[in-house]
Amino acid sequence: MSTCPFCSRQGPRDEIHRHMVDEHPEHVEMWTEERTGRMRYRVVCPQCGADYEHRVKPRSTDREFLATFSTEVRMVGFDMLLNHMTAEHEEE
Repeated sequence: MSTCPFCSRQGPRDEIHRHMVDEHPEHVEMWTEERTGRMRYRVVCPQCGADYEHRVKPRSTDREFLATFSTEVRMVGFDMLLNHMTAEHEEE
């Protein structure tokens, strides 16, 4: 059983993962660096403040990628957050 780190919803991990993508998309920040064209995303743990920032699709310079694949990018970000919650906060 997992608990959404942004609200009190509980359920199996895959349901909570989808819930986070659908109900809390604002918690995965996505942007394109103006100077380099690199696309990035960041998610912050609401419990400890640890943040995870990574490049998105490093070989692409398609500026429409984030708009087209925003749901998929959020899925990856929230998966990282759920892994962090399990490892660091003993959340299943």
